[in-house]
Amino acid sequence: MYSLGDENYTAAMTVMLSALQVISLPLNGLGYGIQPFISYNYGSGQVDRIKKGLKYIVIIAFIFAFITWLLSLLYPVIYTYIFNCSDIVASLVVQYTPIFLMGTIMFFAQMTLQNVNIALNEAKVSIFLALFRKVILLIPLCFILSYFFGVQGVFYSEGIADLVAGTVTMTVIFIRIPRLLKRRVEQIKKEHEALIDIH
Repeated sequence: MYSLGDENYTAAMTVMLSALQVISLPLNGLGYGIQPFISYNYGSGQVDRIKKGLKYIVIIAFIFAFITWLLSLLYPVIYTYIFNCSDIVASLVVQYTPIFLMGTIMFFAQMTLQNVNIALNEAKVSIFLALFRKVILLIPLCFILSYFFGVQGVFYSEGIADLVAGTVTMTVIFIRIPRLLKRRVEQIKKEHEALIDIH
């Protein structure tokens, strides 16, 4: 509606969504990959190993997210080469990609650390954070920003939703994980004391 029936905007959106997938898939892979490590060490109460593993995964995920984010902002034309498109679509991609992908800097938390919640038996929190980004933020923002800014509002809505959701995810995880690990240590200690009492 806001593009006035111009299919070039749809094509440009397709290219940018594909770029979003290219960025998010490796980060999701990191999150899924560390899940068995986190689950095993959480179950056995090896909190120090979890902290060390999380430290490495956060650094790796942040570096990847930062590089791809910087590339998207400074050199968005790269996506027109990866996903072959017409000159008109390419110009739209170059114009709107920095707006559309401005929130990907926070994907190290949104895509990677969100999966850590599942490994820590916090599936409900993980589901909420996923819904928060797409349902609670993105859909309303699409309607609100499109009303005020036209087609540009659609591109802004993705960037803002990713930025806000990533920040919220990072905050929730960095607050909850230390508490969960502390609680697990206390739990293991009580179980150990109970075994000693039995013997």
